[in-house]
Amino acid sequence: MKHYVLTLLGCLAALGTQAQQALPGDSLAADFRYLVKQLEATHPDPYTGFGGKVFFHKASFDLENRLRQSPRTQAQFQTEVDMFLAHLQDGHTSLATPPAEAGTMHLSAPCRLSVIPEGLLVTALPETRKHLLGSLVTAINGVDVEDLLEPAARILACENKYGRYNALAACNSDNRMMRRLFPQSGDSITYTLTTPQGRTEMLTLPFLPTAQVPKLALVPSWEEVPQGQMEYKYLDKEKQVMCINIDQIMARDNFEYMQACGMEGWDRQLSDYYRTMHTDMPADPTEAIRRLPSFSGVFARMLEEMKEHH
Repeated sequence: MKHYVLTLLGCLAALGTQAQQALPGDSLAADFRYLVKQLEATHPDPYTGFGGKVFFHKASFDLENRLRQSPRTQAQFQTEVDMFLAHLQDGHTSLATPPAEAGTMHLSAPCRLSVIPEGLLVTALPETRKHLLGSLVTAINGVDVEDLLEPAARILACENKYGRYNALAACNSDNRMMRRLFPQSGDSITYTLTTPQGRTEMLTLPFLPTAQVPKLALVPSWEEVPQGQMEYKYLDKEKQVMCINIDQIMARDNFEYMQACGMEGWDRQLSDYYRTMHTDMPADPTEAIRRLPSFSGVFARMLEEMKEHH
């Protein structure tokens, strides 16, 4: 239910105006006031992340007044509202990213970071730097990674420390978010790395338009990990370690419940699910639901197999 009702908040950044236009402050304040109203009506707990209901209303009152004072573009509006929503710390309530402003383009560093427990690993680099693949990132632009987790959580919705690392990895791939972390940053980003051999190395890479990012060398992938939605398999020959892959926290169970309750928009979410799974959807919605794997059914079969091998 929570996933369903909160998806409407992601639509507020697409209100039919161009991202590069400066929108009137009164209009933005009204949009934000509507968002706050819907947040209180649908979110299980909009208050705790702000320190309580009084502080939630104080923060929303202050932001509404700031928005009213001067025009802003959609991108500027999103930045301020996302910083407000980040206090929820729920991992999924945010505004959809508006189109790039006129005369600007999306820039990213030719580097990909992946989250491991308590850290970030370099998993993609240009061929000329591939000897640094698998390195641990200890600092970005001279700031320790640990000290960047809270600022990253004020930019993107996070739920826990793992989510903060994910937010920091996402900032790395978008210079607009990186500039929010480092307002004085230039056209490049510098990483402090600990290589797999234990050496400390500095790596500076430019931000490039997406079309100009060179082909990247990748860390080797381990083929034993299940790839399909709710696919599971043993990872060891002794069959003592089971791994299940869950790409979407939606399944037949969710859609059966939403259809039975007559929830608005369940059919759109069903279509979205099939699209994200890259699978053709049957024309009959009931048949489309029936074909989906069930959380309870898949878990039951997996546990039965695990029990057979103790």
